[in-house]
Amino acid sequence: MWVRRSTRHACLLVWAILCVLVGAPASASAFEIKTTTSGQPVHWEPANVPFLIDPSAASMAPGASVAISTALQAWSSAGGGPALSALPAASASHPEVDGNNVVYFAPAGDPLARNAIAITIVTYDDTTGNIIDTDIVMNGIYVFGVLPDGSTPPPDAPAVSNEADGAGYRFPGRELGTFDITHVVAHETGHALGMSDETVNDSSLMFLFSKPGDATHRAPTSDDLAGIGQLYADAGSERGCSSSTLSPRRPRPSTLALTGVIVVLGIALLRMRRATFWKNGVVVGAAFAVVGALPSGALVAPDTTSGVVHPAASRARVVSARATEVDGPWRTEVSLSILECRATHCTSQPTFTAWGGRRGHLVQQIGDEIPPTVGDEVLVDVDVDGSILAIHAR
Repeated sequence: MWVRRSTRHACLLVWAILCVLVGAPASASAFEIKTTTSGQPVHWEPANVPFLIDPSAASMAPGASVAISTALQAWSSAGGGPALSALPAASASHPEVDGNNVVYFAPAGDPLARNAIAITIVTYDDTTGNIIDTDIVMNGIYVFGVLPDGSTPPPDAPAVSNEADGAGYRFPGRELGTFDITHVVAHETGHALGMSDETVNDSSLMFLFSKPGDATHRAPTSDDLAGIGQLYADAGSERGCSSSTLSPRRPRPSTLALTGVIVVLGIALLRMRRATFWKNGVVVGAAFAVVGALPSGALVAPDTTSGVVHPAASRARVVSARATEVDGPWRTEVSLSILECRATHCTSQPTFTAWGGRRGHLVQQIGDEIPPTVGDEVLVDVDVDGSILAIHAR
């Protein structure tokens, strides 16, 4: 009697856990937004945000200016965000915090973008989340053009990262084919408005990877609009947590289906009276199998082209971090103290350089990463000579 009752209670507990898991935000399959240190949304305060098209961007391909304007207009006033406009710049300039939001083209490539298709530089007030300046840089190591609307990539087209983390394929970009200007600028405009990359839903405009020859994603989808709507609905208000990941307001079909399965399972469990222990064990096992099938956080595809694998990162603490302006963008010099070395050799106090950073109450974010600050504990990939290859948040 005790065994039957205990097992029944265990099954009910598993059912309750499943319900909680389903009710929790499925952040891995939802839009993501940029947030400040305190969790406020990074956003534009003005109702109208003008952009300039630098001569370099206007001349990168026939019809480039129209394509850039089309991409910006796709986000204009969408989801409660600001109205956007595009005008040709009176003269050439370079990315810097000058109050002008400019779309650029770097013919010879850009060190900020590295192997990414393009990069967006967002500078904002960390106390309020208000964006004060943003610039978009198209990476000239790739070929850009205005593709016919609806063009689809060839079956063997590689996926290339839209951000400066360097994820994706690492080989000469010009051999890949032509990337659609409207698609790339529309994706980067999402970043300029406060959106982060989507790492799971490849139908989203904000999906991390793009392919040459693809002109099917030129405007925000329902998931993108849900993100911008949540971002600007929350703009200026304090939120209860500092996570940059939010879930859409509408439940996803997979969540609804799973919820139905769990409800049926719950009814069956409530009607159990004389089930044997091993039968209950089968039900419990099946329930945990469902838990294992729940969507989990997807990781960006690792770089497998270098031939170097770093299975374990060493643990370190930031002892100093100083950001300075370098020809416009900011660069942060970071000094670390190794707390736990998991490599063959670790320098006792290595240094690392990263783009972007903090200067007073201002933060410059290049891509989706922000250099760490003093006191942060981080994970670092250490090369065989003890030098730092990459830093990851813990």
